[in-house]
Amino acid sequence: RAFSPDEIGTATGLLTSVLFIAFATNMGLGQLIGRYAVDDSDAHNSMFAAACIYSALSAIIAAAVYLYFVRNYATDVLGPVGGLAFIVVSVGVSLSPLVDVRQMARRNWGMLLGRSLVVFAMRLLLLGGILWIHPGPLLPVLLFLGALLPDTVTGYAGALLLGFRGVRQMVAARHLPGFVSAVRYSLVNYLSVLLVQGPVIFTPVIVLWSVAANEYAQFFVLWGAFSLFLLMPQAITSTLHVEGRRDESDLAQQVKVIHRIVVLGGVLSLIAAIALGRLIPVLYGDEYRKSGSLLPWYAASIVPWGLVLLNLIVARIEEDLTNILRLSGFFFIVWLFVTIYFTRLIGIEGPAVGWFVSTTIAAVGSFVLDKNLTSVNRRSI
Repeated sequence: RAFSPDEIGTATGLLTSVLFIAFATNMGLGQLIGRYAVDDSDAHNSMFAAACIYSALSAIIAAAVYLYFVRNYATDVLGPVGGLAFIVVSVGVSLSPLVDVRQMARRNWGMLLGRSLVVFAMRLLLLGGILWIHPGPLLPVLLFLGALLPDTVTGYAGALLLGFRGVRQMVAARHLPGFVSAVRYSLVNYLSVLLVQGPVIFTPVIVLWSVAANEYAQFFVLWGAFSLFLLMPQAITSTLHVEGRRDESDLAQQVKVIHRIVVLGGVLSLIAAIALGRLIPVLYGDEYRKSGSLLPWYAASIVPWGLVLLNLIVARIEEDLTNILRLSGFFFIVWLFVTIYFTRLIGIEGPAVGWFVSTTIAAVGSFVLDKNLTSVNRRSI
């Protein structure tokens, strides 16, 4: 309520752009670190250092290319100094999750929790200070920096502290054993994650490129609420991935249970979205009433989205890489074309149509076209 929708839309547009760059240049490095950089040996330290160097370089290039080619109300407020800050922040945000994965792999839970607390405290202080001084035309840029500077600082600090030793060892050895196989492993995982989770990251970017700042502010609030509902089917279907490596008859029974839970969870999500939609204008103001009214339409895609995830989990349990890429690629292509078309046609209502249509087509298509999944799912009915 303290800032106008135009200011919020511009600031969140910059934030969305950085998150898009970090995701697009990730290349599965988190999975690489989680498998090939789990201890304190020279090889694992060097692997982490190599991942950080690649992440930094790719983020610099991607951020510079993004600023050069993308012209909208968000990037237009930066200027030369702001553009440099945008690149610096993009690198730090890209490094931050790699540091977290490294800490988890080494079981440094205290350091992981400490970084999270530092990020939270820094963000609270920075945004509180910006709210207090309200710096006029610089407000969108400062809000963007206040939101992401804590991740940037801790990302750089963690990468330097954890990766410095690995750089020395890598330079001394002049080669990195196992690097090619590690990169191959990370790229396969990245492609699968990109096709399935990419729409969650790319949808805000498509909307950013299609609507004005005040409308993007409404969408950002709407998307934040919708993202909470997207977590439900992901959590439910993940349990099947953990428990489903049994014989085929047990898998069919487990799929049957998950089917029912996904449908029930989708119905409950729709009810909750209706209630939350009525609260949004109360919390954020009348300017965001459209966000609240659209939330139930977005939540209507939860059931088909859950079925898409369920079919992908079944393919992973059966270790069928062809089906994984086929199903995730089919969903991504349908989602991309439908969402771009309807967003440009009708604005922030477009992603609701895109998600519902693409998830429904992908869910039905995966049942019909994939013989293995059809076999399992028929026995689960």
